[in-house]
Amino acid sequence: WDDEHLYLAFKTWVKPGYKPSVGGREPGSASAFDDGGEFHFQPMGKNVAQGRTSSSYKFNINCLGVDGDFNRVAVGQQFKNWLPEFKRAFRQTEPGSAPNGGSWWECEVSMTTKDFELNGPNRPGDQWKMMLGFNHMYSGWTQARIAAISSYFDPCGYPVCTLVENTPAVQMSMDDLPGPMDGVAAARIKVFNPTAQPVQVSISALYADTEIKKVDNKDVTNTVELVK
Repeated sequence: WDDEHLYLAFKTWVKPGYKPSVGGREPGSASAFDDGGEFHFQPMGKNVAQGRTSSSYKFNINCLGVDGDFNRVAVGQQFKNWLPEFKRAFRQTEPGSAPNGGSWWECEVSMTTKDFELNGPNRPGDQWKMMLGFNHMYSGWTQARIAAISSYFDPCGYPVCTLVENTPAVQMSMDDLPGPMDGVAAARIKVFNPTAQPVQVSISALYADTEIKKVDNKDVTNTVELVK
């Protein structure tokens, strides 16, 4: 993030020979029936305009980089007059560039404060509720998302994200195959320290209620990784 933007990047593995299923091919036409991402954000910072404090914003970005199904959600109602202008870039890498002979589908999105009807810049400490979901390939209708205790249209149970700067972070990726869908704990957990000063971290990684590896009070000056 910066003063005027949120930036989102995501990717997924594509099996050999598979062509992503995308019905919507024009701006504003993506839907939950396309292969691609599905998102719902609720801004809660000081830059939320008066009268918009209960509003949240749901949208899709499919595997052609097309966005759509824009919904402003408020008081249990969906409004279709929210028309953001996200910038999007996407690609599918060459066959064989990903595990098991597959490829990666990758997408980057730039979203402005204006897109979310905010009346001022982003600032450290601003909070957002964020649902990050993906409509899975191959099966026709399977959805996955980060942990949430409410529906795709109700942000009350979404994780709360806080905008920070010069702050260490934990990053996790699952880019190796076989992986969790095959019953294998194939995760990479990275602690990244963007500051000039060492920080002390304690990490506990759990997979299927079984502890993989634990690091206590580890000094981190740049990055430390746990791989299983």
